[in-house]
Amino acid sequence: MAAACARRVTLAACRQTVARAAGAPAVAFAAYAGVQSAGYQRFWLSTLSLVVAFYVTNEV
Repeated sequence: MAAACARRVTLAACRQTVARAAGAPAVAFAAYAGVQSAGYQRFWLSTLSLVVAFYVTNEV
């Protein structure tokens, strides 16, 4: 029973690690592509500041 539980926990951790490893480059590339375009640079910065403000106000 303990071995089966440990195996499930290990598989879940492995899946999370793989998802993070796959997701991070995609997010980084999207951010890089958005910032590279001069027209979208201000859009991305304002969106980022809105997201940060949203999280800060909800955390406090």
